[in-house]
Amino acid sequence: MQTEVKRTPLDPGSRSEDLGFVGGRKNRTALWWNACKQARTASIDFDGGDWEIVHAGAGTYLVPCDCDAFRVGTFVLDSDAFGLGISIRTMRLMQAGGAIPCMAKRIAHLEQFAAQHADAEAIAAVADGAQFAVNVGSE
Repeated sequence: MQTEVKRTPLDPGSRSEDLGFVGGRKNRTALWWNACKQARTASIDFDGGDWEIVHAGAGTYLVPCDCDAFRVGTFVLDSDAFGLGISIRTMRLMQAGGAIPCMAKRIAHLEQFAAQHADAEAIAAVADGAQFAVNVGSE
């Protein structure tokens, strides 16, 4: 089973249909964390928060371990450039809206991670809003 997110949520109240998940918040959280638990490979500390590199399906994801980050839509940070760019863009929008005070440092760390692990031009294109679909898991 593949789950696709059609757009990254920008607020905690996004409907589950917007995320491409069936069921409410509890169910989609369980679906995501079950996918992540399949193959954890590392843990990274970004600005006091624990983030893990996770291989799930065809993608490699950088995900926050705390539920607060999940609820505000920063839960998919894909080191394949495609998803990572979307997440950085989302975090910038959230920062502009004052959603998370420490977002600036996290964005800087993620951009540094992106520069080392992915194609910078692809990240820039997606960060500008070119695409809005991310594969977040598979069987």
